[in-house]
Amino acid sequence: MSEMRRVYISADMEGVTGVVSQEDVTPGRLNYERFRKLMTQDVNAAIEGAIDAGADEVLVNDSHGEMRNILIEELHPKASLISGFNKPLYMMEGIDQNFDCVFFIGYHSMVGGRGVLSHTFSGASRVLLNGRPTSEGEVNAMIAGYFGVPVTMVSGDQHTVSEIKEVLGESVEGAVVKHAIDRYSARCLHPSVTREIIKKAAYRAFLKAKQISPYKPKPPITLEFEFLQPSMASRAAYLPFVEQLDARTVRVSANDAISAWRLFGVRYYLDEARKKRGIKGNVQESARRSLPTRFDFLCFGLSGLRRQTSQALQLLLCFIVEQSQAIRRRELEDRFFRVEQVEAR
Repeated sequence: MSEMRRVYISADMEGVTGVVSQEDVTPGRLNYERFRKLMTQDVNAAIEGAIDAGADEVLVNDSHGEMRNILIEELHPKASLISGFNKPLYMMEGIDQNFDCVFFIGYHSMVGGRGVLSHTFSGASRVLLNGRPTSEGEVNAMIAGYFGVPVTMVSGDQHTVSEIKEVLGESVEGAVVKHAIDRYSARCLHPSVTREIIKKAAYRAFLKAKQISPYKPKPPITLEFEFLQPSMASRAAYLPFVEQLDARTVRVSANDAISAWRLFGVRYYLDEARKKRGIKGNVQESARRSLPTRFDFLCFGLSGLRRQTSQALQLLLCFIVEQSQAIRRRELEDRFFRVEQVEAR
């Protein structure tokens, strides 16, 4: 029996065909539903190319926002989908050593870059990997490399493709679906054209799986994060493994990519909690309902630490409450939306 050939796809949204505005990628906004469809179509094109080249299985990880964007009913039937938030490996959840290669679909350039909706994770004005400015693509390629899996393709605007090739090598296939003019404008190609571009690039990328080496930066792995707000840096620095460098910058170091991401990931989820604050009501009840899954994540993020301080524990408790508030807020928003739909009928 021949060995199964597997492809992993991490799908973001800012680099999807036609996207030029934050409105396009934000749930509840006017054009969001349109671009969910286009995101799904871009992913399907990559799946089709991989299957045509010989892939047996494709795993897609929805990696944008709260990670519930891809329309599963319109996804290629040979693919399976990881959907939803609260993932330990975030944009790379589900990756392991059993995949032949990784595709990045709908990716964007790094914070400060010239690409459409450029950023490196939310809440940052600068992110450094081993002292160099980095992108989400490079960080995710490092996680794939930990498992010995190479990134062989990226789709997005021309700056995104150039950034990835500069780090991972020119052999990586690039599918340029739009040409950025500014952070909020681009010359966009028609979806029928971009689907063909992505499909052909995916075909070639799958065939290159054994020719491209996994990305493995030399340890120790150091990640520096410059927050937009000083308060987030000072709060992150309560954790015993975080070093605060200045008013807005913190640094974590580890001997491998996964450990570095676990520490860095706690920072990211703290920032998400900050943005989702504001729900009123019984916070204790919300915390009681959501505690198990949130506590599981925190245990994952903090596993292997030799010590915990009282400040760290206080911060973790604050994190649990804030995340609980965010969950409760989403539940209320969903309930009000259903009521409005019924009344509209």
